Amino acid sequence: MAQSDETQGALSGFVTQEDRAAWQVWASARAQATFQRGNEAWQAGRESEAWNWLERANRQARDNPHVMLALALARQAVGDVAGAIDLLKILLDRFDFREGWVLLATFQQAAGHGAAAVSALGQVLSRFSCTSDTAKLADKITRLNGLAGWCGLQGDGTLRLGGAVAGQTPVVWLDAQAVKMARKKQAGTVLLAGRRRALWTFV
Repeated sequence: MAQSDETQGALSGFVTQEDRAAWQVWASARAQATFQRGNEAWQAGRESEAWNWLERANRQARDNPHVMLALALARQAVGDVAGAIDLLKILLDRFDFREGWVLLATFQQAAGHGAAAVSALGQVLSRFSCTSDTAKLADKITRLNGLAGWCGLQGDGTLRLGGAVAGQTPVVWLDAQAVKMARKKQAGTVLLAGRRRALWTFV
C-alpha cells in the first residue's frame, strides 16, 4: 500500500543526524576494508582478484582518488585499457599530478592512440620536471609516433633533449633575449642560464 506524503514525512523524522553519521562511518569502514583486500591481492600479484575488489571499493567510495588510481592500474592489468583510460581522465580533471599523466600517456600508447599519447606526454614534459623515467617514456612515444624528438626541463634547470634532436643545440629565448647555451657532458642536456620561462627552437 502506498504511503501518503504525511506518513512518509513522519517516518523520515525517525532518521536522525546521529543515524546518518553512524551510517557514514559504517559505509566508510566497509569501503576501506574492501580497498584493503584489493590492495593486498594486488601486492600478491593476484590481478583479477584485485580488480574485482577495487571495482567494488570504487562503487562504495565514489570519487575517492586513491581507489580510482589503484583501480585504473588494475583495469589495465586485466586488459580493460579503455576503462583505465576513462578513469584516469576523470581523475586528472580533478587532480593535476605527474603519475596520472604518465599513466595516461602509457595507456593511450598501449591502446594504439598515438596522438592522445603524445598529447598526454606533452602535459608531462611541459608541466613537470623531466626525470630519467620521463625521458625513457618520451623516447618511446616519440619514436613510435614518428616524431623527431622532445625536450623538457630537469629539476636543476637543465634543458634535456631526446630523439633525433638530442645532438643539436637549441636557440633559447629568455625575456625576448637569446641566451648563450652551454652543453653538458651528459648526452642530450643543455644548461640554461637561469630558470625563468623560456621559448626555444632547434637549429
